[in-house]
Formats: sequence, structure tokens, C-alpha cells
Amino acid sequence: MKLEDLAPNVLSRVPSKIRRTRTVFEAIQDHTWVRDIRNALGWHGLLEYLKLWDIIAALELNTTADFHQWKFEASGIYSTRSAYRNFFCWFHHLRTLEAALEILGT
Repeated sequence: MKLEDLAPNVLSRVPSKIRRTRTVFEAIQDHTWVRDIRNALGWHGLLEYLKLWDIIAALELNTTADFHQWKFEASGIYSTRSAYRNFFCWFHHLRTLEAALEILGT
């Protein structure tokens, strides 16, 4: 579930710059996310806050480093060549389909 759906009132009280730049790890560290909230929440916001607190308290972050794997290459390594090849792959299939339909007369 997205944070926007779970706690829209709480999220609206966090400055957009913080929302764009803060990582989940940074936000959870020492409850930094609580200090990011500006202004009063109101009743709905307070209920969202309490629900969010319970969810975040139960979170266990993985300490291993993240990595990106390019699924279009066996090596898992991204290349511009691979991106272009896979992006334009549909174009070749479309031309083949058009040619087949033309032969069939449809």
C-alpha cells in the first residue's frame, strides 16, 4: 500500500522537498519521520499517524546493499545498446505482424 493512500493527511503535512529526498532508512532512523511533520494533523491525521506508527514500528529493514539488475541481459548489466534493442523490439514484431496480415489479405 502506498503512503499516499495510507496516510494522506500526515503526508500533506510533510514538506515536498523532504518527501522527495528522504529515504525510508533515513525516515525510520531515530523516528526522523515524526520530526518531518509540520503543523497540526487534526483528528483524521492523528488516527493516520497512530496507524502509521504501528506499521513503521513493525518494519524490519534489510541491511544488505541494494543492487539493480537489468532483466533484458543475462549478465544483468544495463547498456544503452540493450535498452535500444529491447525498446525497439516491439517495432520489429509489429512490422512482421503487418506483413503477415497483408499476405493473408486482412
